[in-house]
Amino acid sequence: MFSTNFCGYNYTNPDYDVIDRPCGCSEHLFLYFQTPMRILLEGTLYEAAPGACIFITKNTKTYYEAVRSFTNSFVHIKEDELIDYLKSKYPFIPVNKLFYLPDTDVINSILKDIFREFVTKDYMYEETIDLLIKSLLIQIARQLKATSAMPQEHIEVYDIFQKARLTILSNPSEPWDSQSMARLTNLGSSQFYQYYKSFFNETPKAELLTVRLEKARYMLIHESYSIALVAEYSGFPNLSHFTRFFKKKYGVTPGEYRRTKTSSID
Repeated sequence: MFSTNFCGYNYTNPDYDVIDRPCGCSEHLFLYFQTPMRILLEGTLYEAAPGACIFITKNTKTYYEAVRSFTNSFVHIKEDELIDYLKSKYPFIPVNKLFYLPDTDVINSILKDIFREFVTKDYMYEETIDLLIKSLLIQIARQLKATSAMPQEHIEVYDIFQKARLTILSNPSEPWDSQSMARLTNLGSSQFYQYYKSFFNETPKAELLTVRLEKARYMLIHESYSIALVAEYSGFPNLSHFTRFFKKKYGVTPGEYRRTKTSSID
């Protein structure tokens, strides 16, 4: 179980402040810089832009200074096995090196939740902190893996596409077309499709079709709506199109699927 002795969210120090720990910390430290910093790594002073992240292993010399204002979020992780855990599950997460993620909002949100649990110590807070730290590692690994082979200019728009993708797939009954999806990213349709497929290895229409069919399949079993309404509520205004897509995906018509599944439940 992972735990923390100290953590901070949007933590502010005086301008130009310096953190200098010649012998490092007694715990591993994850830092998320929200303002420009300079950080010493292996004898070299590096510029860290806002959004930079780093895992600093325990007992590692630690020096960083604010270029001017000083704001960061962080969590000290007590357990020695963190590094072995990273090596076995997420070997591409670097340690003692700066790295950047396309969506740092989700990272800082998790750090906020860790801080809240640490401060309030509500019921089962230790278990919750363990889950949150593991969620932090998953989010970091997911973003690094998704962007590892991308050129820098693609990484800069990846977060925009993730948010657009979530909007589309969370609202499958909306009448999405190429233009309305592309407008979420302020790009033209062809450029939107090109980026989308390169990021997610699938076209937006194919992903949307999958989500619509999954919603319809659930409703056929668990709701009493007519098949026409199931089609409409799932994003298929044309019943014949819905039937054709459904049979291609599941091998039976919506009516046959409902009869088979509901009879097995009875």
